[in-house]
Amino acid sequence: MIDKDCNRQVLGCLIKRPQYLSEIDKYNLSIMDFSTRFERYIFSAITGLYNDGARNIAAIDIENYLSKYRTINDFVEIKNGRIINISIEMDLFVDKNYIVENVLLDVNK
Repeated sequence: MIDKDCNRQVLGCLIKRPQYLSEIDKYNLSIMDFSTRFERYIFSAITGLYNDGARNIAAIDIENYLSKYRTINDFVEIKNGRIINISIEMDLFVDKNYIVENVLLDVNK
């Protein structure tokens, strides 16, 4: 079982002090240490920003970094530098035959 609060605390620490990423003798983190896609996106952004030379990271920096990728807007809404909405992840399985028979055929009527 993974403690989500612990993961969020680690991410918060990295946002405040991304230099921890270079202290691999003390902290050896990888993307696989995070359990959700959202946490992995945030960790990837922090790592990318740090590797690009950032020494201070704000929420807007993460938003700008991840805005290059279409999926960030599916998970996070940031307003005035604060995360105001985080959507959940879910898998949806759809019967393709149902779509073809009921949706596509109705559109063509």
